[in-house]
Amino acid sequence: MCCLGVVHTPVQSTHRTLPPFCVHRSSQQPTWYSDKYHWDTWNVVDTFPDKNDVIPWYFGEGSSPGVTDDGKFHFNPSLHAKAEESLWRLWLCIELITLNPPFISGTPHPMKFNYLLLSAVWDSERGAKSLADDAKGHVLEYLGFLNWWSSLVSAWDNSLQHWMVNYIESFRLCDLNKRGVFIDLHWQWRVLNIGHLLTENVPVYYFWQDDMDNYPCFT
Repeated sequence: MCCLGVVHTPVQSTHRTLPPFCVHRSSQQPTWYSDKYHWDTWNVVDTFPDKNDVIPWYFGEGSSPGVTDDGKFHFNPSLHAKAEESLWRLWLCIELITLNPPFISGTPHPMKFNYLLLSAVWDSERGAKSLADDAKGHVLEYLGFLNWWSSLVSAWDNSLQHWMVNYIESFRLCDLNKRGVFIDLHWQWRVLNIGHLLTENVPVYYFWQDDMDNYPCFT
Protein backbone atom coordinates (compact mmCIF):
# COMPACT_ATOMS: atom_id res chain seq x y z
CA MET A 1 0.00 0.00 0.00
CA CYS A 2 1.28 3.47 -0.83
CA CYS A 3 0.14 7.08 -0.89
CA LEU A 4 1.27 10.17 -2.71
CA GLY A 5 3.16 12.70 -0.65
CA VAL A 6 4.30 16.19 -1.46
CA VAL A 7 6.56 18.55 0.43
CA HIS A 8 6.47 22.23 -0.54
CA THR A 9 8.52 23.76 2.26
CA PRO A 10 11.15 22.48 4.71
CA VAL A 11 8.90 23.14 7.70
CA GLN A 12 6.45 20.86 9.49
CA SER A 13 3.28 20.30 7.46
CA THR A 14 0.38 17.90 7.19
CA HIS A 15 2.67 15.60 5.22
CA ARG A 16 5.58 13.64 6.54
CA THR A 17 8.59 15.79 7.34
CA LEU A 18 11.73 14.63 5.63
CA PRO A 19 14.96 14.59 7.63
CA PRO A 20 17.58 17.32 7.22
CA PHE A 21 19.97 16.71 4.35
CA CYS A 22 23.60 17.57 4.06
CA VAL A 23 24.89 19.25 0.91
CA HIS A 24 25.96 16.55 -1.50
CA ARG A 25 28.76 17.34 -3.90
CA SER A 26 26.72 16.03 -6.84
CA SER A 27 24.09 18.71 -6.30
CA GLN A 28 26.63 21.50 -6.65
CA GLN A 29 27.89 20.59 -10.12
CA PRO A 30 26.44 21.45 -13.54
CA THR A 31 26.22 17.73 -14.38
CA TRP A 32 23.75 17.18 -11.56
CA TYR A 33 20.75 16.94 -13.86
CA SER A 34 19.94 14.25 -16.39
CA ASP A 35 17.44 13.93 -19.22
CA LYS A 36 14.85 12.86 -16.65
CA TYR A 37 15.71 15.45 -14.03
CA HIS A 38 16.90 18.83 -15.21
CA TRP A 39 15.92 22.49 -15.33
CA ASP A 40 12.31 21.62 -16.18
CA THR A 41 11.87 20.91 -12.47
CA TRP A 42 12.64 24.59 -11.79
CA ASN A 43 10.20 26.05 -14.32
CA VAL A 44 8.25 28.85 -12.70
CA VAL A 45 4.49 28.36 -12.31
CA ASP A 46 3.65 31.65 -10.59
CA THR A 47 2.55 34.85 -12.25
CA PHE A 48 4.25 37.98 -11.06
CA PRO A 49 4.00 41.68 -12.01
CA ASP A 50 6.74 43.62 -13.71
CA LYS A 51 7.91 47.05 -12.52
CA ASN A 52 4.67 48.57 -13.82
CA ASP A 53 2.50 46.00 -12.00
CA VAL A 54 1.59 44.31 -15.26
CA ILE A 55 1.49 40.53 -15.60
CA PRO A 56 4.22 39.58 -18.12
CA TRP A 57 2.95 38.42 -21.52
CA TYR A 58 4.32 34.90 -21.04
CA PHE A 59 2.15 34.38 -17.94
CA GLY A 60 -0.99 36.02 -19.25
CA GLU A 61 -3.96 34.18 -20.66
CA GLY A 62 -3.00 35.52 -24.04
CA SER A 63 -4.90 37.67 -26.49
CA SER A 64 -6.39 37.17 -29.90
CA PRO A 65 -3.94 36.90 -32.80
CA GLY A 66 -3.70 39.75 -35.26
CA VAL A 67 -5.51 39.44 -38.58
CA THR A 68 -4.23 40.81 -41.90
CA ASP A 69 -6.43 42.40 -44.57
CA ASP A 70 -6.46 39.14 -46.53
CA GLY A 71 -7.63 37.08 -43.55
CA LYS A 72 -4.29 35.66 -42.43
CA PHE A 73 -3.39 35.32 -38.75
CA HIS A 74 -0.19 36.34 -37.01
CA PHE A 75 1.33 36.83 -33.57
CA ASN A 76 -0.41 39.60 -31.65
CA PRO A 77 1.30 42.82 -32.79
CA SER A 78 0.93 44.48 -29.38
CA LEU A 79 3.06 41.72 -27.84
CA HIS A 80 5.55 41.28 -30.66
CA ALA A 81 8.21 43.67 -29.35
CA LYS A 82 7.92 42.40 -25.75
CA ALA A 83 8.13 38.78 -26.83
CA GLU A 84 11.12 39.32 -29.07
CA GLU A 85 12.98 41.29 -26.39
CA SER A 86 12.33 38.68 -23.69
CA LEU A 87 13.33 35.76 -25.88
CA TRP A 88 16.42 37.56 -27.16
CA ARG A 89 17.73 38.75 -23.80
CA LEU A 90 17.12 35.46 -22.03
CA TRP A 91 18.75 33.52 -24.84
CA LEU A 92 21.87 35.72 -24.73
CA CYS A 93 22.25 34.82 -21.04
CA ILE A 94 21.83 31.10 -21.71
CA GLU A 95 24.13 31.16 -24.72
CA LEU A 96 26.94 32.77 -22.75
CA ILE A 97 26.50 30.27 -19.90
CA THR A 98 26.59 27.24 -22.19
CA LEU A 99 29.65 28.45 -24.08
CA ASN A 100 31.81 28.87 -20.98
CA PRO A 101 33.00 26.77 -18.01
CA PRO A 102 31.81 25.38 -15.73
CA PHE A 103 29.07 24.35 -18.18
CA ILE A 104 30.21 21.17 -19.88
CA SER A 105 30.18 21.20 -23.67
CA GLY A 106 27.65 18.77 -25.10
CA THR A 107 25.46 18.82 -22.00
CA PRO A 108 21.73 19.28 -22.74
CA HIS A 109 20.40 22.82 -22.56
CA PRO A 110 17.41 24.80 -23.92
CA MET A 111 17.34 25.49 -27.64
CA LYS A 112 17.15 28.88 -29.33
CA PHE A 113 13.75 30.12 -30.40
CA ASN A 114 13.36 31.16 -34.02
CA TYR A 115 12.45 34.86 -33.73
CA LEU A 116 11.41 34.96 -37.39
CA LEU A 117 8.32 32.94 -36.49
CA LEU A 118 6.96 35.95 -34.62
CA SER A 119 6.55 37.66 -38.00
CA ALA A 120 5.06 34.63 -39.76
CA VAL A 121 1.48 34.49 -41.00
CA TRP A 122 -0.87 31.53 -40.65
CA ASP A 123 -3.95 30.36 -42.48
CA SER A 124 -5.75 29.58 -39.23
CA GLU A 125 -6.16 31.22 -35.85
CA ARG A 126 -5.09 27.94 -34.30
CA GLY A 127 -1.67 28.17 -35.96
CA ALA A 128 -1.07 31.66 -34.57
CA LYS A 129 -2.16 30.59 -31.07
CA SER A 130 0.13 27.56 -31.26
CA LEU A 131 3.04 29.89 -32.04
CA ALA A 132 2.14 32.08 -29.06
CA ASP A 133 2.09 29.04 -26.77
CA ASP A 134 5.45 27.92 -28.12
CA ALA A 135 6.97 31.36 -27.52
CA LYS A 136 5.64 31.43 -23.95
CA GLY A 137 6.92 27.91 -23.37
CA HIS A 138 10.41 28.90 -24.47
CA VAL A 139 10.49 31.84 -22.06
CA LEU A 140 9.38 29.67 -19.14
CA GLU A 141 11.98 27.06 -20.06
CA TYR A 142 14.67 29.72 -20.23
CA LEU A 143 13.64 31.00 -16.80
CA GLY A 144 13.69 27.47 -15.44
CA PHE A 145 17.19 26.88 -16.77
CA LEU A 146 18.50 30.17 -15.36
CA ASN A 147 16.78 29.49 -12.04
CA TRP A 148 18.36 26.04 -11.89
CA TRP A 149 21.80 27.31 -12.86
CA SER A 150 21.89 30.32 -10.54
CA SER A 151 20.63 28.24 -7.59
CA LEU A 152 22.94 25.25 -7.91
CA VAL A 153 26.22 26.42 -9.39
CA SER A 154 28.66 28.51 -7.40
CA ALA A 155 29.97 31.59 -9.19
CA TRP A 156 27.16 31.13 -11.73
CA ASP A 157 27.52 34.72 -12.88
CA ASN A 158 31.25 34.67 -13.69
CA SER A 159 30.73 34.31 -17.43
CA LEU A 160 27.88 36.82 -17.66
CA GLN A 161 27.90 40.51 -18.37
CA HIS A 162 26.76 42.86 -15.63
CA TRP A 163 23.43 43.68 -17.30
CA MET A 164 22.69 39.96 -17.65
CA VAL A 165 23.12 39.35 -13.93
CA ASN A 166 20.84 42.28 -13.10
CA TYR A 167 18.29 41.07 -15.64
CA ILE A 168 18.18 37.54 -14.22
CA GLU A 169 17.97 38.78 -10.65
CA SER A 170 15.07 41.09 -11.56
CA PHE A 171 12.81 38.04 -11.95
CA ARG A 172 13.18 37.14 -8.25
CA LEU A 173 13.11 33.49 -9.26
CA CYS A 174 14.03 32.09 -5.86
CA ASP A 175 10.81 33.51 -4.38
CA LEU A 176 8.51 31.92 -6.93
CA ASN A 177 6.88 28.50 -6.97
CA LYS A 178 8.32 25.91 -9.31
CA ARG A 179 6.90 22.94 -11.19
CA GLY A 180 8.62 20.44 -8.89
CA VAL A 181 9.99 16.94 -9.27
CA PHE A 182 8.56 13.46 -8.77
CA ILE A 183 11.17 11.19 -7.22
CA ASP A 184 11.66 7.64 -6.05
CA LEU A 185 12.27 8.60 -2.43
CA HIS A 186 13.72 5.22 -1.46
CA TRP A 187 16.50 5.45 -4.07
CA GLN A 188 17.06 9.17 -4.55
CA TRP A 189 17.07 10.69 -1.09
CA ARG A 190 20.84 10.16 -0.83
CA VAL A 191 21.49 11.70 -4.26
CA LEU A 192 19.26 14.76 -4.42
CA ASN A 193 19.68 17.64 -2.02
CA ILE A 194 16.00 17.72 -1.12
CA GLY A 195 16.50 20.33 1.60
CA HIS A 196 17.89 22.74 -0.95
CA LEU A 197 15.02 22.08 -3.36
CA LEU A 198 12.51 22.95 -0.65
CA THR A 199 14.39 26.11 0.28
CA GLU A 200 14.12 27.18 -3.37
CA ASN A 201 10.34 26.54 -3.39
CA VAL A 202 10.68 23.46 -5.60
CA PRO A 203 7.96 20.94 -4.60
CA VAL A 204 9.10 17.35 -4.12
CA TYR A 205 6.53 14.65 -4.93
CA TYR A 206 6.90 11.02 -3.93
CA PHE A 207 5.00 7.82 -3.18
CA TRP A 208 5.06 6.76 0.45
CA GLN A 209 5.03 2.99 0.98
CA ASP A 210 4.27 1.33 4.27
CA ASP A 211 7.65 -0.40 4.46
CA MET A 212 9.36 3.01 4.55
CA ASP A 213 8.24 3.27 8.17
CA ASN A 214 11.06 0.82 8.89
CA TYR A 215 13.69 3.31 7.70
CA PRO A 216 14.83 5.65 10.52
CA CYS A 217 15.82 8.31 7.97
CA PHE A 218 12.18 8.76 6.92
CA THR A 219 10.54 8.83 10.34
